[in-house]
Amino acid sequence: MAQETISVEGMACGSCEETVESALAALYGAESVEADNTTDTVEIEGEADPEN
Repeated sequence: MAQETISVEGMACGSCEETVESALAALYGAESVEADNTTDTVEIEGEADPEN
């Protein structure tokens, strides 16, 4: 299983994290998505390609 960390600017709260997580979890192949607004990063596990 692949793991990728991507940068997402503009997350300011837990609600922002949930919105980003929901959108990325909808990607085909995404098995786990965890956003962190304190570091402006999102970790995606699975075979999803965030570039597509």
